[in-house]
Amino acid sequence: MVARAQTDHAIGATHAIGATAEALDPIKAALVDPHALLTHALTEELGRTGVPTTAVWADSAEELIVELDRTEPQIVLLEVELPDPPGPPERLISAMRQTGARVVMLSSSYDHQALGRCLDAGAVGIVDKNRASFTELVAAIRTAAGNSGTLDWHSRTLLAELRRSEAEEQKRRAPFALLTPREGEVLTLMCRGWGPTEIAQETFVSLATVRSHIRSILLKLGVHSQLAAAALAYHSGWYQP
Repeated sequence: MVARAQTDHAIGATHAIGATAEALDPIKAALVDPHALLTHALTEELGRTGVPTTAVWADSAEELIVELDRTEPQIVLLEVELPDPPGPPERLISAMRQTGARVVMLSSSYDHQALGRCLDAGAVGIVDKNRASFTELVAAIRTAAGNSGTLDWHSRTLLAELRRSEAEEQKRRAPFALLTPREGEVLTLMCRGWGPTEIAQETFVSLATVRSHIRSILLKLGVHSQLAAAALAYHSGWYQP
């Protein structure tokens, strides 16, 4: 949440905005954030600037979307770091957009992957709660309300980083797609620290067959030991204990 200290610091600017709010079309917003005290303070301040805002919260994604359908906001201010339920936020954004709202993320996170996933899901902007002033938050809301679908430079950069990361992950995992189902089963057991004899007993095949599977796994993954194969499976994300 935008810090209360930042809000207080921007009171002068808030009154200036409030003085001209009548000349601007009001923008109806909803604030989805689990922090009740700060949510109350922010909705109060936004209401004074021509952005009437409703705090919306529910214990499930389904209930949250129903509440947004009822309140019909133009803009949803969505906290990035949500508890689950109702999160994670990237799973909520598509449903929120179907209510007709545009989604702006409120974030104190420097997890570029998480922010990129939110943008990829359809969020139209990000407000950094650690750095943005209240005036900048209001400006971001008004920009989002008039957004034609073009993301700002920072958002485009985050999306590009996400695309590069996804491409690198796909490249890392490509060799694992070459494994047969039986080889995948053997590799999983190798990742658990099992040796060929234990694997043979578990899978009800001969020791020679297991060793043949292991040789094939090492060849396909381009490594020279069972330990290296297990390490590659773990670091690539193929194996998740």
